[in-house]
Amino acid sequence: MRNIAVVWVILSGLLFARTDALVVGVGEYPNLKKELQLQGVSIDIKNIQTILEAVHIPKKNIKILEDAQATRERVREAFRDYIGSDKNKKGNIFVFYFSGHGLQVADLDGDEGDGQDEVTVLYDFKATKNNVITGGILLDDELYTLLTEIKSKKVLIFDKCHAGSSYRGLVVDFEKVVKGEFSLSKMFAKRIDSFPKAENPLLANVVLSATKDKETAEDSPLGGLFTKSLLEGIVYNKAVNSHGVITLKSLQKFCNLNILESAIFIKKNYKGYDELKGAFHPHFRPNKNILITNIFNTNIKEAKPKQKKYLLEDMLDRRVSSKIMRTELTTSQKRFTLYQNVNFTLKSKKKGYINVLIAYKDSYKLFLKNRPIKANKEYNFPKDFLDKSLETAKPFGLTKVYTILSEKPWEIESNIRNLGSDKTDDMALSRALSKELIPSIEYAINQKMKKLNKPKKVVKVKPNILTISKVEFDVTR
Repeated sequence: MRNIAVVWVILSGLLFARTDALVVGVGEYPNLKKELQLQGVSIDIKNIQTILEAVHIPKKNIKILEDAQATRERVREAFRDYIGSDKNKKGNIFVFYFSGHGLQVADLDGDEGDGQDEVTVLYDFKATKNNVITGGILLDDELYTLLTEIKSKKVLIFDKCHAGSSYRGLVVDFEKVVKGEFSLSKMFAKRIDSFPKAENPLLANVVLSATKDKETAEDSPLGGLFTKSLLEGIVYNKAVNSHGVITLKSLQKFCNLNILESAIFIKKNYKGYDELKGAFHPHFRPNKNILITNIFNTNIKEAKPKQKKYLLEDMLDRRVSSKIMRTELTTSQKRFTLYQNVNFTLKSKKKGYINVLIAYKDSYKLFLKNRPIKANKEYNFPKDFLDKSLETAKPFGLTKVYTILSEKPWEIESNIRNLGSDKTDDMALSRALSKELIPSIEYAINQKMKKLNKPKKVVKVKPNILTISKVEFDVTR
């Protein structure tokens, strides 16, 4: 009986373990050139939120510092707040995620075998013309010290260049070959040196790095290729192994393949990404068959999502907004019986073409295609567009009706037809729609500029889709 009691105490501690996350992302750097801004970071922030919520980390436990909020002092303060809280204890989990630029600088204290320290570049980054850094970075030594003060199990996720050892002392089994192009100003180095050094070893941690130290990560209009792969692997269940589960090992293998596949897709479908390679290699520690649900949340039985997520629905849901177009059911009821008529009104501040896509529990249907509408005119749907009515249909449960406004007509019917009625794998349709939903980039190359070896001029290309609105309801017996 005594042994059973001990086991129950241990299990109780696991069941009630708390998980908290600090998410930091910087895409807009005020002191860097336009071509060095990262357009995918804002998407990364949304994607990592989806991942964390999928492994059952509550929204209230996720602290987000993005762009102007992600200064060196604010990030340090966020770490200190957690370190000083009652959440910082053994049995709990602390997740740190960063998406943005990474650098290497000359090592000051001789703890790096290659003579280079790794740097997390924050919003207030500053450097002279001679590449001497004067502020706005988190040095690996400092990050290491902060992490050693955290008693909780640590899960570290880095979507940046030179991410392999973004904290001192963990990855030392391969030679780093990238030489640091930056150095620290003496004044800034003194400020960093005044920070207390770690006295304890860094224990109880899992690390998911986008790159090895010698590699550079890549940004894209779909977000960082690494975070995008984590989303597809974890949330959309693409990284399952032969036993039907996702482990650290199977996730790393999937990310390596998916990054290259995504780069090929983006080069083919987006202008200005001819140089995208997808040739970097995510590096996870420990690289073992540890369940992902175990890493983020010890309560495996409770960690199964109540409803399966689909990539297309998630993509559309993220972009639903009432700023340009508003849709509302003509009745206040949210539950309809089978074969009952459903009507809603729509009004847009901009003219364009609407497509109406219905997402049932197990299938998609294109209900209306490329019908022109005028600005600031209220329409009754479907009466003002079709002779037939919109009726509820099986299966029972939640039905979502997306009204998609585009600037010019676009073709999606063939993609839906190819998928048929089954939406268990909606990846193809999601990718087909992504170039309509997300801005891309064009590089305007002047021949004279090319000869002078001057930077390319960056031009953003607006997506065809202007906005998306949605009504949803339950179909009951």
